[in-house]
Amino acid sequence: MRSLRIMAWAFGLAVLLASGRWAYAAEPENLISNPGFEEVDKTTGQLSDWLVEIWSEGEFKTAKTALEVSDDARTGKRAMKVRWLEGSKNILCKPTLTASVTGRQKLRLTFYCKGPGAVAAYASVITNNAEKKELQYLHSERVKPDGEWAPVNFDFETAADTARFSIWLRVNGDGIIFDDVSLVRLNP
Repeated sequence: MRSLRIMAWAFGLAVLLASGRWAYAAEPENLISNPGFEEVDKTTGQLSDWLVEIWSEGEFKTAKTALEVSDDARTGKRAMKVRWLEGSKNILCKPTLTASVTGRQKLRLTFYCKGPGAVAAYASVITNNAEKKELQYLHSERVKPDGEWAPVNFDFETAADTARFSIWLRVNGDGIIFDDVSLVRLNP
């Protein structure tokens, strides 16, 4: 009887190993829309689901910047190039999210960037409660990619009473290229 159970267990394990189902968990959902910058609005030629903003006190109204489609991609055919044209160099690139982020959640933001070594790239997160009070203002490490693709991994946890969540990729100058952006929940 015991040997029959051991044989059944061994057979089950062999089937599981052969199927590979035990080895691979499902990939977590990427909450960033158009994470590889492959989707472009056919009417405007602009990247879909990404906005560019300036964050500055005095120069906000006169600052000029742009997002460009770049064919210098890490993967795929396209990437996003951030152009500084005039005024403040505090440039923010805001993605559209595919789902809301509320309450306490552990998240990981990953992206790749390259560009001139004098220009830094990083990410920022702001969380607010239902009354719009700022709860957190978090930043990833700053990298100066110097012409090569540099990965940035940023793990963080939102506050328990998070009702609003904003995330930006940021640069402080001209010429940074971003690709392969991912925001995933670590505690689905």
